[in-house]
Amino acid sequence: MSIDAVGLTPATVPVRRSGEEFNVPYLRNIVAVSERTLRDDSGTVARFVAELVEGMQFNRNKANKDESMRILAKYLRVPLHKNSAMIEEGYETYRDMS
Repeated sequence: MSIDAVGLTPATVPVRRSGEEFNVPYLRNIVAVSERTLRDDSGTVARFVAELVEGMQFNRNKANKDESMRILAKYLRVPLHKNSAMIEEGYETYRDMS
């Protein structure tokens, strides 16, 4: 099994809220797979894509907002309790992008 590249790269997007501007971190997903892997191990690729879609659907469901924000803070490596406004803005931005 070989998925040739998966990158979760923190990036920032400038966001203006209540007259203040924040550089809100968010996770940018980049996924690549070689033609050979797609041909030889298409089942693994299909399962990976299905799980990625499931995660995106979880994140988009507003009922999962608190859990999604905890996950986002964890992988951005910032404490949620100190950065809740920034994380919430990042969550809202990322939720709408996914």
